[in-house]
Amino acid sequence: MNDQEYVTRCVADPLYRTVRIYSNEGTEQELVCDTVDEFINVVKFIRATIDDHLLSEDQFVYASPL
Repeated sequence: MNDQEYVTRCVADPLYRTVRIYSNEGTEQELVCDTVDEFINVVKFIRATIDDHLLSEDQFVYASPL
């Protein structure tokens, strides 16, 4: 039995400078960035995680601008 929680999806919203993170257990967390630089650093970290194959490309998306 695997009882570890892990990230299943990240949704970045550049308009509001937020990143929502969803887990396999239904947990949802929202990271609210105070500045554009902070938002960019969070997105870069997530992209680096994808590059390290800890997340897949389809697990990180941008929110619709609508």
